[in-house]
Amino acid sequence: MNDERVVCFTAAMMTGVKLEKFAREFPERFFDVGIAESHMLTMAAGLAAGGMRPWVFIYSTFLQRAADQLMHDIALQNLPVVIMVDRAGLSGSDGDTHQGVLDIPWGRAVPNLEIFAPCDENSLKEAMLIASKRNGPTLIRYPRGSIPAKNLSPDIENNGIVKISDGKRFALLGYGASVETMIKTRELAQTKNFSPALYDVRRVKPLDFETLDEILKNNELVATLEENYMSGGLGEAVAARISEKFFSVKLIRFGVPDVCVRHATQDEQRELYGLTPENILNECAKILNDEKN
Repeated sequence: MNDERVVCFTAAMMTGVKLEKFAREFPERFFDVGIAESHMLTMAAGLAAGGMRPWVFIYSTFLQRAADQLMHDIALQNLPVVIMVDRAGLSGSDGDTHQGVLDIPWGRAVPNLEIFAPCDENSLKEAMLIASKRNGPTLIRYPRGSIPAKNLSPDIENNGIVKISDGKRFALLGYGASVETMIKTRELAQTKNFSPALYDVRRVKPLDFETLDEILKNNELVATLEENYMSGGLGEAVAARISEKFFSVKLIRFGVPDVCVRHATQDEQRELYGLTPENILNECAKILNDEKN
């Protein structure tokens, strides 16, 4: 860690967010504030205002406790604070209160904040590199467990929307953990004589509208998948773009509906809310087959 301006924060979750090694090697640059997330973000803002480069490690559900501080103390001043959001999306058996389904919907409304959702190890490293060079706030979200070390998405420097596979008639858009589900959806589709294009939305805010517009122009149907609330999510942003630019493409959204997420395993939750390759393909096929008739 060559940049001595870098400091790391956690709120009583050092082990959960894997900061033990940093704490041992750089004790003077490590801060565990206890269960005080609001204070943590304000302290990070103060250090950033003084020339430091704070990195805040926090579970998605606990970031909700510091929404005001993210907005007023960090974003309003456009400070270079990086927020590493663990347990983003469906967190399974962590429990009802630990589901990370709100960071995208309310984070997308925060000015100056850029949001990345890497799907694999390489895109996570790329997002962290971009964040380290930004002069404003950055949120990087990743799921419970581990993200794939293999390349799910092309290993290229692109902080917008990356094409994984070409296709015909319709396109699948995912980000973060949902990219792997969309890869499986495409593989299943190929056994049913469908060949959808597949895209990894690496940066959820601001969206890469140049690439998105090309997708919307060149497909009959676009499907979005996200493991957070659909209200305020990627699908809603795509729907707004379709309306604003008068694209004729059809859109189908998959995500968590307007419910409190039930305590279950991650696979059970995906099954419950229809976030499976089988359901995604079935719903897309209904629309595409209707267009043929």
